[in-house]
Amino acid sequence: MITLTIPISHADVALLPDFTRVLCLYGPYKGFSCFLFPTSEVRQEAEQAKANLDGLFDKVEVVEANTVTQKGWPVGPNQHFQFIAKWAAGNVPHAFYFMELDCTPNRPDWLHVLDAEYQTCGKPYMGAIVPTLGRKLNPDGTPGAPAFKGEHMVGTGIYHAQYALKSPLLPFLNSKMPWQKSPVAAFDVRITEEIVPYAHRTSLIQHNLRTLNYRADDGIILCDDHPTNLKESGHAKPVRPDAAVLHGCKDGSFARFILDATKRLIGPVPQFKELPKPEQAPEPEVKPKINHPSFLAVQIRNLVNVPGKSWRVANLAEHFKLEEREIKEAIRQNAAILEITKPGGWVKLKRVAVEPAAV
Repeated sequence: MITLTIPISHADVALLPDFTRVLCLYGPYKGFSCFLFPTSEVRQEAEQAKANLDGLFDKVEVVEANTVTQKGWPVGPNQHFQFIAKWAAGNVPHAFYFMELDCTPNRPDWLHVLDAEYQTCGKPYMGAIVPTLGRKLNPDGTPGAPAFKGEHMVGTGIYHAQYALKSPLLPFLNSKMPWQKSPVAAFDVRITEEIVPYAHRTSLIQHNLRTLNYRADDGIILCDDHPTNLKESGHAKPVRPDAAVLHGCKDGSFARFILDATKRLIGPVPQFKELPKPEQAPEPEVKPKINHPSFLAVQIRNLVNVPGKSWRVANLAEHFKLEEREIKEAIRQNAAILEITKPGGWVKLKRVAVEPAAV
């Protein structure tokens, strides 16, 4: 049996509730295990999903992806894939399905048919193998016209459990030249040469990269390209009824389409359990700030506390060889013990000390 592994990060956690609802709709999944891999900042959302998936799989666990420390594409997804692949090498018996949250199961037997095809394909990897779309370089080194170069297996596919122990490229997914701001490629393109020659091409995973607005039109489920997609990419394809999983829906609209259609056909879809919200730590007690006299204020206090001698601001400024504004600032900051009387501008203690204070 393949093991389901689901990466969860701040970038895609908004897709998790509807993704989980579709999994609940098509369950149970007897004989299968499911592991959720959140970054630390979305751990609570993963625990909520686990509460709703418990009982549908033989095992459901949350494993915090604590080495995923960077955000942004492709460094964040690259680190997530590295973490799960390394984890799988010591915890998965056969193979793992790296199932990203922009994947949506399209039929009730989706996981069973994927597992059955993988078990019989005779290859260590299985997924959607597609042309790699890049750009030509202009003579000055800037990106030019779109161009296809080779193929790669879309990252959200099935991998042999021991892949991390066999791969010389996995540790270097985020390596870059000193003048580069980020790695040049996502992990699926980076590891092409060690995956594609040994991968089974499946039609069960439909690849509609960065698509949205899924809806029905005359019995066909259509979608739109994300504005960032190149016109040449052609990703906004109708959903094939035989596809087990559709990959690439970025706005959750395909999951909501399935849930709404199911509700119209058979009634209410599974309801979510709500986990109690974690208790908020009490606000720390804010103690009043103690206004300790500055060193200058202590010196002024010593002078004005001597019997028989009176001091104006100007006299103190001359005595300490400071500007009058500095004397006034020291008195203002220590108004609990010193004051300037009006009229006259004499500096006085607010209370008479028993004896001169030591400096």
